[in-house]
Amino acid sequence: MPTDPGILSRLGQTFVKDDDESQAFHYHSESYRHYPVNLEVISWLGVWYVKSEMYERAIQYFERAAEIQPKEVKWRLMVTRYVMGWMFVGVHR
Repeated sequence: MPTDPGILSRLGQTFVKDDDESQAFHYHSESYRHYPVNLEVISWLGVWYVKSEMYERAIQYFERAAEIQPKEVKWRLMVTRYVMGWMFVGVHR
């Protein structure tokens, strides 16, 4: 298993193109584990968790992105959006 975060990220993207979400998630997660500041990887993981309706986990990735890029408004908007969505889902279950 490679440990280079760039290679892991590229492997993840290859599996995205092949519609293999499970492997794409695995390689993106490994990339993040080795280099937790790649915004493309962080964003992909956050969106994956949203698609999986795991909003609490998604929020953690968007908050991480906001720490790395504090002047970028979209990260705070993503956090707010999914906090509200998570709260809504929790109330209506």
